[in-house]
Amino acid sequence: TTNKFATKLTNYCLEEIFKYLKDDKTTLFSCILINRSWSELAIPILWSRPFENPMYGNNINIFWTYISC
Repeated sequence: TTNKFATKLTNYCLEEIFKYLKDDKTTLFSCILINRSWSELAIPILWSRPFENPMYGNNINIFWTYISC
């Protein structure tokens, strides 16, 4: 019989994968939708450099949105 826990990735493995994907924001956004565990590990990486995200275009708009909230 196979061990059902052998198919799970450990948090350490996921952290390493997400660190490798730190410049691929689209993939990280997809990862946060998988489950709570993935979300908790990927969101700090997404927010580690919030003003360097090319998906948002003009970074000054993000700054003013952040300040106004």
